[in-house]
Amino acid sequence: MSLDEWHRIGDQLKAARVAHEQVTYPDAGHGFFNEQRQEAYDAEAAEDSWQRTLAVLERYVSRRTPA
Repeated sequence: MSLDEWHRIGDQLKAARVAHEQVTYPDAGHGFFNEQRQEAYDAEAAEDSWQRTLAVLERYVSRRTPA
C-alpha cells in the first residue's frame, strides 16, 4: 500500500468518524514485524506496534467487568 493510499484511508475513517489511530514507521518496510525475515525485521517498530495492538484489544475487546 502506498503512503498516499494509507493517508486516504485515514481521511476516509476520519470523515466517517471512525475511532482509529494510524502510525507510520518511516524506516520500517513491508514485513517489519516478521522476525523470520531479518532483512525486513524492525524490532523497535515491531515492539511499538505490538504494544499498540495489545492496548486496542484491552480497550475494545477485553472481557473484564468494568469497575
